[in-house]
Amino acid sequence: MTTSQIHTIEFELDKAYLRECFDQSRPRVEQSMLQKYGKAFVLLLIAGFIIQLQVDGLSKHLGAFFIILAIIEMLSQVYARGWWVTRQMLSRNYGDKIQLVVTVEGLSWQGGKQTLNYQWSQINDSHNTELGMVFTTDDGSRHYLSRAHFDEASWAFLQVHLRSGHSV
Repeated sequence: MTTSQIHTIEFELDKAYLRECFDQSRPRVEQSMLQKYGKAFVLLLIAGFIIQLQVDGLSKHLGAFFIILAIIEMLSQVYARGWWVTRQMLSRNYGDKIQLVVTVEGLSWQGGKQTLNYQWSQINDSHNTELGMVFTTDDGSRHYLSRAHFDEASWAFLQVHLRSGHSV
């Protein structure tokens, strides 16, 4: 491959991509009911304790507030994917065309008002998923790239440079 090789990938930041991003980049960890709903349970315990204190004008309202927080926490666990996708859809970059450029120096992409540039040496970790890849940068950011947007040559180019960037 020549040093001037540049691969440009364009795609739209749409709902389908966001769903794939959530599904592929979320760590697959089996959780017990207590691990999944532990915060909600603690909030309910706090609510019960506050209500039992029976402070006039405060206990019922503050207790109800903690009960509502517990319900919101449970719903955030049950509907985590929908909640995350909706938040991303409300962002200013939703619906924009994303242009990803892969060169021998690194990755850069621009979409809407945001531009990101990473040298290969700034990428600490990467792992392939069923439909793409997740990589982590020096600043702790995690990014997902869908293989569906790449042709074979650009995907292979990306894989080679990610592996060589880790050994630098």
